[in-house]
Amino acid sequence: MRSLLLVRAGSPPPVIAARYGEMDTWLANSLLPSRGQVDLWDATRSAPPKERYLLTVILGSASSVHDRADWIDRLLTYVHQLHSADQPLLGICFGCQLLARILGHDVVSHPSGWRIGAYPSTPVQNVIPGFLQELLKSARRLLFTEVHRETVLMTSPDNGDTFLADELGLPTLIRFSNHQWGCIFHPEMPPALPLEYARLRLTQDRLSELRRTGPLRSSDLKTASSTGRTLLRSLAEHLLSLS
Repeated sequence: MRSLLLVRAGSPPPVIAARYGEMDTWLANSLLPSRGQVDLWDATRSAPPKERYLLTVILGSASSVHDRADWIDRLLTYVHQLHSADQPLLGICFGCQLLARILGHDVVSHPSGWRIGAYPSTPVQNVIPGFLQELLKSARRLLFTEVHRETVLMTSPDNGDTFLADELGLPTLIRFSNHQWGCIFHPEMPPALPLEYARLRLTQDRLSELRRTGPLRSSDLKTASSTGRTLLRSLAEHLLSLS
């Protein structure tokens, strides 16, 4: 069994890819546990690998899980197989929404529209897994990097628990099973990237507002990036330890 599979679900906008690389490059080796081989599968271009992995990470995408595309159908089938086999799995943003859709939850537009920047998340469970306790105790304020306009509604209560939620109570960190987790935020994203996305996605007035009110403040973006990396390492180590 191989160690780690990163699943690419499309590329970032060309101007961002040219400067920062593909999304899988943001998951640098320093952010994930170095345990053996790391493979990449571009789900938009080829059939899924036949090998089994200790951990599969499904990355973000500019596409929606509701888009009609052969590669999304292929990826849905693959993730459904992983879920049925209870294989360790982490979904980031689009990857989280994909897993949620498979398990009967709704993926809907976020009431706030585009969420781009550093936004707070709050614990909503009384019992917190050990691997998350240190992070929750050490952080004065939990900020994570969000770049999305769709989110998850937990409409199938037997298929997952929300551990962190945004200010509207919508989930940002979900445990779908002991071996399978998802986050709506981007724990792998460098701090400079949200502003680049905001320039592409938002009006100038909205961009100015977010820079003034907080989500796009440089200090908050750096905090969110650091908190995300810490959570990513802890969560990946936890999932790998279950294999």
